[in-house]
Amino acid sequence: MNAENVKDELNNGRWEQQAAETMADAEKMEELKKQKGKLMGNAALAKVRDSILLLFRYLEAIMSKRYTDYSVWALTKIVAVLIYVVSPLDLVPDIIPWIGFLDDIIAIGYVISLTSEELDKFRAWELAQLMTKEKGM
Repeated sequence: MNAENVKDELNNGRWEQQAAETMADAEKMEELKKQKGKLMGNAALAKVRDSILLLFRYLEAIMSKRYTDYSVWALTKIVAVLIYVVSPLDLVPDIIPWIGFLDDIIAIGYVISLTSEELDKFRAWELAQLMTKEKGM
């Protein structure tokens, strides 16, 4: 298993199809959002914890309709990688201690790099929201 295998797995369409189905179903989106705690508590994913938080903040801001100027393409990639990471049956099954999460770490890094412009725009929006709140205090 290497980075190219993980990229191929994410780009084969299966994960994007699952993402599209999930995005079309509010209950499935809520279920995905609930996986945040599980991922944050996983010691094997500690190196990408900040990235996971960013992806969930993006998802939650869109779901709450607070962030509306988003890319559907980027959202689809992000939902796909979150589904991939929470799935125990991805390229390397998560039941294999530590090694089973290596592909998840690679997948998160890959999607972060693919969507970096969108995520930079989102972080700027988050900062603007924080600044607006601070001025209102």
